Amino acid sequence: MREKRDEILILRITKTEKNRIYEKMYGMGIRSLSAYIRKMALDGYCLNLDLPQLRCMAYLLHLNATSGSSVR
Repeated sequence: MREKRDEILILRITKTEKNRIYEKMYGMGIRSLSAYIRKMALDGYCLNLDLPQLRCMAYLLHLNATSGSSVR
């Protein structure tokens, strides 16, 4: 079972810092500020892999596998 997050942490930042945090967060594709801040504070980095070629290959493999024609 997941541990309940019931502690609150208050952080003072400038408007410029807030804007930079949101820019980086959205740039990583993360929509939850809490998740982003927690990940950065605990691990020091977030890794976002954007591999369009791999995504395309997986799509083509899926099309081939579900086309209904099998090669024997």
